[in-house]
Amino acid sequence: MKGTDSCNVEFKAEGVSLAGNTDDIYKDVEKLLREQEWGLWFHLLKSVNNLTIDHLLSVIAKHVNEVQHTKKDVESPGLTLHVCVLKHGFSLQKDVLLPIDEVELNKHLRLDLRVSRAEILEIHDLNGWDLKRRC
Repeated sequence: MKGTDSCNVEFKAEGVSLAGNTDDIYKDVEKLLREQEWGLWFHLLKSVNNLTIDHLLSVIAKHVNEVQHTKKDVESPGLTLHVCVLKHGFSLQKDVLLPIDEVELNKHLRLDLRVSRAEILEIHDLNGWDLKRRC
């Protein structure tokens, strides 16, 4: 018996350089958005500082916007973003329905939390993100 696809998955690890080339992220976002199935972006980070997650999400948002505006065959109904942080012992997840305009996407991907070198210090606004902590 043949199964059916439930979603397409991209697994990534490590952070995104502030000055680095993000073409590989563009290509992977493009692959997810051009499929008819729901997409899952799973990003594994060893640890974070107060800028890491915001920067990662801004890069992903930039490329989602680029793909939506330059490709005519964006067919995915949505994208789940999952960011797992090993050292700090937490993960964040949020679903984004597609298509979505740039302003809404940027609002959707915003969150406000503060971390130390090893843990979450403060959660100001999760903005609908699902936060799971290690038990």
